[in-house]
Amino acid sequence: MFFGDRVGRVRDPLGGLYRIRTRVEELSPQERERRLGDEESAKAMEYVQSAGFFP
Repeated sequence: MFFGDRVGRVRDPLGGLYRIRTRVEELSPQERERRLGDEESAKAMEYVQSAGFFP
């Protein structure tokens, strides 16, 4: 993600949804802002937040 984390979601057999994340890199505020405007980062954020993450 643009803020330096790797994010995933898991759905359990009862339908509960869990988000799992870990920090993979420390970024300066300037680098986070630059990445926020990046098209690839925007697509990744949209995908993780979408209902279509689970088919």
